[in-house]
Amino acid sequence: MKFVSLAEVKNQLSAYVHQCEDGETVIITKNGKPSVAIINIEDEADLESIMLSNSKQFQKIIEESRKSFQHGEGIPHEQFWEEMEGEKSE
Repeated sequence: MKFVSLAEVKNQLSAYVHQCEDGETVIITKNGKPSVAIINIEDEADLESIMLSNSKQFQKIIEESRKSFQHGEGIPHEQFWEEMEGEKSE
């Protein structure tokens, strides 16, 4: 992981993108504090994971679902997948 200032990245963005393609993460700092990250995305699954993990709306849905399940609402994991498999065969 490499930390660089925004000013430095502005001048050499393509070089930092290439470093990320080689597996290194670049953290861009603004006024000395981490602000943004450049990371390698290998496939659509990586992109989807990144988008969902950074989505406040998705995180809210997950938290509400956890609370509902803790209060006895919802269905067990195994039942969910059984129902999903049943829908595929229909």
